[in-house]
Amino acid sequence: MSSAEEEVHHDLEIQEVDAGSQEKATIPVNKLKKGGYVLIEGRPCRVVDITKSKTGKHGHAKAGIAGTDLFTGRRYETHLPTSHEIEVPFVDRSDYGLINIDDNHTQLLTLDGTLREDVDLPPEGNEMRQRVIDLFNQCVNTNDQVVVTVLSSNGENLIVDCKKSTN
Repeated sequence: MSSAEEEVHHDLEIQEVDAGSQEKATIPVNKLKKGGYVLIEGRPCRVVDITKSKTGKHGHAKAGIAGTDLFTGRRYETHLPTSHEIEVPFVDRSDYGLINIDDNHTQLLTLDGTLREDVDLPPEGNEMRQRVIDLFNQCVNTNDQVVVTVLSSNGENLIVDCKKSTN
């Protein structure tokens, strides 16, 4: 291996993710952007604000990061030196056909025809819950299908959008 290749490999951090772990990666704090995703106190959040302070007498510039939990809407904040790394979650946003609603549970159909039954309706009080139920009830006796968008991260799922799809 040449010295240039060794230098590149030295700078790379390989992360192994086993099947039981939460899916996440790390990035430098100074690479975070508003609207991106970050783990704060172990919760997947969308970054809503970043403030950076200049280098002070203790030697490090610091970043104040505020985020909103993707699943609960709760606000989280943290402060870290900009030279450190922070964990970011892998976030998936996928569309599924809504086949059935039974109490709080949904039956969803993936694009490859697989049935998915691990996504509940949004919690009581969430306006998306009623939108999904109303649209599903409208489409029950027609040839229209309801398509829901599911946000998934760290083993949690939330229906964040719904629309009618004509076949």
